[in-house]
Amino acid sequence: MNSATFRFSRNPVLFWFVSLPTYLWMITMGECKRIYHSFSVPELFRTLFSPWKRDEVPTDNLSLGDKFHVWVGNLATRFVAFIIRSFTIIIGFFMVGFIFIFGITLIVIDLAFPLLIVLMVIWGTNGF
Repeated sequence: MNSATFRFSRNPVLFWFVSLPTYLWMITMGECKRIYHSFSVPELFRTLFSPWKRDEVPTDNLSLGDKFHVWVGNLATRFVAFIIRSFTIIIGFFMVGFIFIFGITLIVIDLAFPLLIVLMVIWGTNGF
């Protein structure tokens, strides 16, 4: 069931307690997957220790001192890339977590709203 096939049920109880939470769950999971892939988390994990934008200098036909200097530079680009990719992965996971918690909160509110209406009617007639 996607957004194009979502239909209102003729039974309001079935709609409120089955169809709508299922629909909200599917939207939440879809948004979590979209955010996860928007941040390219699988790609970032795969290239976590790669140099930044393949910025690596070859060490062919260099003296030992120059090779060491190039090696330190290559190591520095890998470290910078690691830091940037790590922060991007952390922000991506934070966003996925935020969207997931927001979706679960909407589902809980959806399920609790009819009970809240009944409680408000009871409190209104009994005067708290």
